[in-house]
Amino acid sequence: MLSSTFLQENGYIIHVLGSSKATENDASIMRTITEKMPEVHYRFHESDVFVVDRGFRVIREYLERKGFVVKMPDIIPSNESHLSDMLSNGA
Repeated sequence: MLSSTFLQENGYIIHVLGSSKATENDASIMRTITEKMPEVHYRFHESDVFVVDRGFRVIREYLERKGFVVKMPDIIPSNESHLSDMLSNGA
């Protein structure tokens, strides 16, 4: 089972979503939240920033079309062992 925590920028917990099936990926969980869970998604507003991991890459465009700003870490270049400071701080 997976859980997701939604926080405000001040650390206030907005919602804890639990009991997602381990077979559901991040993108399908986020789509369910934004389309079928008004008790959660009514708190989201256009231009809100979502800081997510690479598991959300397939739903990034969907979130941006809804007016959200999506921040996600870049992929480490194949000839490097870690991200540069500039790439790391971009997300």
